[in-house]
Amino acid sequence: MSALLLAGVVVWDTGCAAPGRWHRAVLWSRDRGNAELRGQVEADAHFAEGVLCETRGDLPGAVQAFQRALAAAPADEELAREVARRFLRYAQPALTLEVLQPFAATSQSSELHLLRAEANLQLNQHARAFEALKTARERGAAPAAMLPVLGALLQQASAQQGDADLLEFVKALMNAPEADAESLLVLGDWYARLSTLSAAERSRAGDQLRSLATRIAALNPQTPEHQFGLAELFLRAGQPETAVTWYERALREMPPRAPLRRLALARLADLHLQSSRPQQAAEPLRALLELDPTNVQAHYVLGNLAMDDNRPADAVDAYRRALAINPKFEPAYYNLAQALLAVGRPDEALAILEQARQTIGQTFLLEYLSGLACNQRRDYATARQHFTAAEVIAKATDTNRLTAPLYFQLGVTAERTGDFDAAVRHFETCLRLDPNFHPAQNYLGYMWAERGQNLERARELIEKAVQAEPRNSAYLDSMAWVLFQLGRPDQALPWMERALEHMEEPDATLYEHLGDILAALGRLDEARRAWQRALEIEPHNQTVRQKLHTPPAPQARPSQAP
Repeated sequence: MSALLLAGVVVWDTGCAAPGRWHRAVLWSRDRGNAELRGQVEADAHFAEGVLCETRGDLPGAVQAFQRALAAAPADEELAREVARRFLRYAQPALTLEVLQPFAATSQSSELHLLRAEANLQLNQHARAFEALKTARERGAAPAAMLPVLGALLQQASAQQGDADLLEFVKALMNAPEADAESLLVLGDWYARLSTLSAAERSRAGDQLRSLATRIAALNPQTPEHQFGLAELFLRAGQPETAVTWYERALREMPPRAPLRRLALARLADLHLQSSRPQQAAEPLRALLELDPTNVQAHYVLGNLAMDDNRPADAVDAYRRALAINPKFEPAYYNLAQALLAVGRPDEALAILEQARQTIGQTFLLEYLSGLACNQRRDYATARQHFTAAEVIAKATDTNRLTAPLYFQLGVTAERTGDFDAAVRHFETCLRLDPNFHPAQNYLGYMWAERGQNLERARELIEKAVQAEPRNSAYLDSMAWVLFQLGRPDQALPWMERALEHMEEPDATLYEHLGDILAALGRLDEARRAWQRALEIEPHNQTVRQKLHTPPAPQARPSQAP
């Protein structure tokens, strides 16, 4: 009796076994023979001895004591499971299986088969571990209890062997009615990965994941971690808008400095960027920068959003912050230069581009953007040099960059520097690359009209440009002017009036053309008023001043031969 009392005291103090075990030993004395009772009492005593050894750190002594307990009560399955759990903690899988083997064929305990699965797993007997796991499920093991062993099996499974059976097992657990939200999220993640290895399953994976995600959503997971996991599942299932809802809910309930918060904000920003409402990405990106102020990509994307929203000054600030963090971030140089040009600061753009040239070397975009900056400074000769350099680089490294916009700029700078033949050649190349590039249609057409050359071809080109942008005052002016040069001032006047109607700001050239058309129609008083308005805009325009002094004859100019 003293041994029994000692066992009860030791185990109760350590919390290593349920007190009910010792209570049952006393009750058995009413119904069972003395031999069985003595065996049970002896087993309990040895078990208590093993627990005592365990608390002292004497694991070999504990093993021996537990083995003596098992020998005293060989039919006690509950005792066997308790000892097996300890042997697994001691990393003794072979002893664990030895303890459980007498009960393996007959036990209805799902826990016993889970212990067998874990022991086989420790011995790298994956097939046996999987069989034991399936038996545990047959005996009613809950999905949550099976996840640790199943996860280890999935981690170690070969892509060629065993994955099909594991996939089917995972699918069966996904459909288990008693599975909780956390287990279903884990199973969904595993299923998504396994399904990519099966051509047959890939075609069904989307429907399976959508169904699973909907089921988990109905369970209304409460923790931000589970809400984030559900958002990830909806994303994998091809339902990004629903994923956004769960990411946002997870973020509302997540602590401000939670490690998962950065990833959730990044996911949310990406989804907004890919949606029809990309500007909504700004809010999560700014929140991300509060957690990680040195996130270069977040600053860069905020700059892009500002440019898309026609806020180039904000874009300048964002790109500068990105470059301050990473001076070798090449795209930020290009976008910063474009933002500076958008706010009319070409000198700063050239300085940034020169800094980039020193940092990353000469590139196509550096030369092209430098050309645009020089154009804005009206330094057309230098601009032409940069565009020519860009063309040379593209021919040597990437012919896909030999585009219509490049040759348009080459044409513009050639014309502005007086190289008319080169300008025509570049504009023709531009239109071969893109026959609908209407800025080139208008520029070449107007250039010919000004010189009185190829007037019918010029009219056809300008007509196409006007069709592309019927409210573009420059294109309407070109149409009026080519008709005037063709000797049709009566047809030119309505086009000129439309050009003035759609003019965004006063333009001396348009008023000068209006005066010339009115003079050709014999309406000299109106022509003088138009020329006077042109002089008010450009007081130093000597050509217009001469027309006021000596108006041209009231007749249409004859068209000139090409």
